[in-house]
Amino acid sequence: MWRLPALCMAAGAWGKREPQWSDGGPAGFRSVTPGFAGAGFAGAGYGGRASPAGICRLSGIEEMLTDLCRVPKEVKSMDAQKKVNILLVDDNPDKLLGIENILSSLGQNLVKAQSGREALRALLTYEFAVVLMDVRMPGMDGFETAALMRQREKSVYLPIIFITSADRSETHLARGYSLGAVDYIYAPIVPDILRAKVEVFVELKLQRERMRLLEQREHERQLSAVTEKLEEEVKRNRFFSLSLDLLCIAGIDGFFRQLNPSWERTLGFSDQELKARPFLEFVHPEDREATLREMEKLQAGELVIDFENRYLTKDGSWRWLVWNCAPHTEAQLIYAVAHDITGRKRADAALAEKKVLLEVVNQEMGAFNYSVAHDLRAPLRSIHGFSQALVEDFADQLPPKAQDYLNRVCAAAGRMGDLIDALLHLGQFGRAELIRRPVDLSNLARAVGGELAANHPALQVEFHVEDGLAAQADAKLMRVVLENLLGNAWKFTARKPDARVEFGVLHKAPGRAYFVRDNGAGFDMAYASRLFTPFQRLHPESEFSGTGIGLATVQRVVARHGGRVWVEAAVGQGATVYFTLDAGTNEGPK
Repeated sequence: MWRLPALCMAAGAWGKREPQWSDGGPAGFRSVTPGFAGAGFAGAGYGGRASPAGICRLSGIEEMLTDLCRVPKEVKSMDAQKKVNILLVDDNPDKLLGIENILSSLGQNLVKAQSGREALRALLTYEFAVVLMDVRMPGMDGFETAALMRQREKSVYLPIIFITSADRSETHLARGYSLGAVDYIYAPIVPDILRAKVEVFVELKLQRERMRLLEQREHERQLSAVTEKLEEEVKRNRFFSLSLDLLCIAGIDGFFRQLNPSWERTLGFSDQELKARPFLEFVHPEDREATLREMEKLQAGELVIDFENRYLTKDGSWRWLVWNCAPHTEAQLIYAVAHDITGRKRADAALAEKKVLLEVVNQEMGAFNYSVAHDLRAPLRSIHGFSQALVEDFADQLPPKAQDYLNRVCAAAGRMGDLIDALLHLGQFGRAELIRRPVDLSNLARAVGGELAANHPALQVEFHVEDGLAAQADAKLMRVVLENLLGNAWKFTARKPDARVEFGVLHKAPGRAYFVRDNGAGFDMAYASRLFTPFQRLHPESEFSGTGIGLATVQRVVARHGGRVWVEAAVGQGATVYFTLDAGTNEGPK
């Protein structure tokens, strides 16, 4: 009887471990049926012809093959593409061809060698699942070849099945098994038995490849997971380190756990200095009570949103911080981000101070306007009134030169009164409440033009208004704008026989620029910067009357609407005044 049943030896050798024996057989195999023993797997000879059904009744092999067939989906495609190598060694070409025909149905790569030397050379090129080798070969027999194979580390556990028709003695068998043989096949060869035995080692080789592939993929998966985790950690740390905001992790116990570099940049204290003391010690004394209330909210699991307090800096000053915090109650931690709003606080304080100053200025302006309206007008009225009385009551007693002087005094007093009224109106437009609503500018322009035509019947002006012009604006203030612009146009075209005045709009994105155009006296654009300064005039009083306050009033009203005003003109060719009513328009010179 055989002492080393073939497949059990193969399983131990393939796993690169010594076979473990129990009751004369290798561990892991339960029992051998009589049919399989008769097939040559557990005896020295066949004991008769065996059927394939007898082979399949070997329970241990059957279970092993079943387990090998349980292959994950991701490696099944590998079996369909990868083939294993089987080495056939025999000095007889006919026997090699016969074995090749028997094993061709397995669909594997069959490598043939006709001597031991050729077999050893093949081992240098290929990796084999099993070797089928004739014992008796000229020059170097199968035993000698097997001994040399075992000397190579790569093939030390390579399964070898000896094929022989000669000596079946136990001495002969023992020598083969000592050299690593896993089985013997005796002639005449039964094809089904040969295929079954070889197929076991093919499956073992494939299973090893599967395991290697699965281990490789699992290693790659773990490596990918670790790499991804490291990348996330690097990104998180980079964000934590580079953030301009003050990021921190603090404990419910009141100490900082982790701080980003922005803390040291903002407060001047080092990381160690901030962690060494309770963070409440860095809070302004006036803000500590409010800070403790927010800490109580965090301890209760609530969020803290937009909480402001002051933190001490190393130079002794204080920085305003606004906080957004979230608690991690299980870990007793607080995750927080703070933003330095010291600049905003200073700007707010400066704005509040300017607001107070503006209120003071407005009060002083109101007092000045009251003084102008009452204290200045009273003596001016007296001067004008008494001068006019002298001219009217004593004209026949005064020489012509004295009458001329008195007329000049009356005219100057009247002009001074007009300037006072204009100045008061200018102040009113800067303080008046702005009420925006839809305004039909076309109809408003026609109404103002009609009044001008009625008040100056001697002037023949061709007046054109574009239809459908409307805007969101203050109706009263827009009337003031059109009265001044159209009034100037009427005035400066008075000496033109073909006087023309036009009100329209430039239709260009992204906004609208309205205009009042005339073909009157015009002016030199070199002096355009003086146009919107109160009381500045480009024409002598003797040519065109006026206070010089009209365009300054227009600019103030337009500015209150968020727009701007500019002029294009040429001497003797008229002028065009453009204005917008919102900051979005880009019309006009830059």
